Formats: sequence, C-alpha cells, structure tokens
Amino acid sequence: ALMRVLLVQSYLGRKGVADALVFPIGLSCVATALHEAGHEPWIVDLNVGGDPWKRLERAIGEYQPEVIGVSQRNIDSTTRKAPFIFHTQLRPILDTIARVAPGVPTVLGGPGFTQAAEQLMERYPFDYGVKSEAETAFVGLLANLDSPKDVPGVFWRDEQGLVHFSGAPDLPEFEALSFPRRDFVSWEDYRAEEASRGLVVDIGVESTRGCPRKCAYCNYPYLNGVKLRRKPVSVVVDEIEYLQNQFGVEHFTFTDSRFNLNRNHASAICEELLRRDVRIRWTAWLGFRRVEPDFLGLMQDAGCERVAFSADGLLNPSLQRMRKEMSSAEIRNSVESVRRVKGLKASWSFFLTPPSTSHREQLAMLGAYFAIQASMP
Repeated sequence: ALMRVLLVQSYLGRKGVADALVFPIGLSCVATALHEAGHEPWIVDLNVGGDPWKRLERAIGEYQPEVIGVSQRNIDSTTRKAPFIFHTQLRPILDTIARVAPGVPTVLGGPGFTQAAEQLMERYPFDYGVKSEAETAFVGLLANLDSPKDVPGVFWRDEQGLVHFSGAPDLPEFEALSFPRRDFVSWEDYRAEEASRGLVVDIGVESTRGCPRKCAYCNYPYLNGVKLRRKPVSVVVDEIEYLQNQFGVEHFTFTDSRFNLNRNHASAICEELLRRDVRIRWTAWLGFRRVEPDFLGLMQDAGCERVAFSADGLLNPSLQRMRKEMSSAEIRNSVESVRRVKGLKASWSFFLTPPSTSHREQLAMLGAYFAIQASMP
C-alpha cells in the first residue's frame, strides 16, 4: 500500500546552540527514495518557523500522515560553550504525535540514531528504527510493517514492547541513486528564518559516501561504510544546476568527509562545472594527500571559495596515536599550497590537546597557528 509519510527533522534545542540553518539533506534523500517507490513524502524541519511543537502539530493536522519518520541528526552539541543533549527532544516529539496522531506508526532514524541505535530504541518508545542509510531500508520497511524482521537494518517491538533487530543493514547502491530532490520541504520557512535571524541556510551536496580512513575518534566509516562510493560526475553537476535553477541557490557545501579522497573524481567534478559554465560558489573539506596549488586552482576556477582541513594534531606522535594517515610535512604543505592560490580562503582545525601531546607539540601547534595566521592574506 502506498502511504503519506511525514518526515520530521528533530528539534536541536534552544537557539544559540544549533544556530547554523542546515537544510535536511538526509531526509531529502529518504523522501526522494520514498517518492520514487510511489509514496507521498513531506518534510517538516522543527528548527525553523517558530514553536517546534505547534509546528509539528500543524504539519500532522494538514498532512494526515499514515507513517511518521523522525531523523535524529546529532546526539549532542559537542561544544563546551553551549553543551546541549539533542536527543532529549525526542520525548516531546513522541508526546505530540501520541496526542495528535494516536496509532500512527513512528520510525526513528538518522546519523545520531545510528550511533547509539539500541540505547535510543530502549529509551524512546518509537515503533520502529532504521539504522544507517535509509533509502532502501525505509522503503522496505513500509512494504513490510507487519514483518519488519525481513528488512535488514530495522528495529521493531514485539507485543511486550521488547526491542528486536533484523541484523546488519544493506547499504544502498549510492552510485545508482537519483540526486535528492529538494521540493519536499517549504523553502519559504528557510528564507524567512534567513531574513529574520541574519543566517544563511547551509545546503549540502554529496559527491561521495563512505570513508576508508581509520582515524581513531571518527564515526564516518561506521555511519557510511569503509568503501568510498562515488556518485557519477554528471549526476553531481546535474544536482548543482538543479539547486541553482529551481531554488536560486548561490552557495553550497560538499558534505563528503573529504572531497578529494578520490582526486580524479573531485577534479572531474570541477572540470564538468567549468565545461557547463555553472557559476556558483562552494566550500569543501579536504584531506592532505596531494594538495597541490594546481588542484586548488582548478577548484577555485570551478567556484570553490573556501577549503577546510581537519588536521587535529600536528606532530607525528599524536597523529599516529589518532591513526591519522598523514604527516606533519603534509600539513605544512597544505598551508604552503593554499598560500599560493590567491584569494582562496582556508581553515585548519586542531584539537587543543590531542593524545600523546608533549609540551613540544603544544608549543609547535601554537607556533603553527600564528604561522598560518601570518601566511594568509
């Protein structure tokens, strides 16, 4: 049976913590897959447009969904300045649904959920959970609400309320997926929020998924698998043109963990943007391998205005302890390369005290910080 499905971007708590307006790319991917399977999806983002619970209530009333999916994007704010546990907001979401749409099946998913799926299923009484990437599993679940055990990657409850899991999820064939449509959500809400709060909505574009790196602290390989899966270059650029032509998007961010993990793929995207004469500005995270001025120059020609590097440590002992597959020399090379590409903005992030940090490294990091500041125009 084909269904009306309301997809909810969960509330990320008080303003000042999750201030960046982030367009729900994950839910757009899921909505696109549902739509292609014949369902009718709609997305409501509780982080824009006033009181989140009234907004959820209104969306349920207007849309009359037969299933409600909730995406938990992050677990907490990860900042000492404004600590906040986001998943506590799942309780009022469930309370609102129970009051306004009793009996409608609820499904929990998203990257935040995937990180602690069993615990969140135990704590919050959702009917189902979808672990990892949901394009295939959510469609499968809707076809098998009575036998969820047949769909890999799904949690469900028995009559006693005990949680069961159908087993490891199958990752969707990323290369074969359509790019996510962005018209299952009200753009006016984002535009109004941008205007009233002076923020810019951050639009993401995914050119790859998965990460073969083994950084000790990072959950990307857990969330998206250890194999780098690449979207066809033409599909990536089609998506960028679609964002520009349909919605007037002037700036986007590549959501890839490292845009240049496959440098040939990254270069081909830049070349295709140039070939089609797409004039748009963008940002990307880069890894440290083979970051030469000619590659950065190609990115800049194709519209890149900022690159970001996640070095995290500086000297080799702490880089090795964190299993960062790079050297101090490569970090220094990235600074030098950026400096030679006039007008390209860049940032490097470091942990304050990475494991195995000596006093020597702390001094070196301080020195590197000032050297980077001084070398940038």
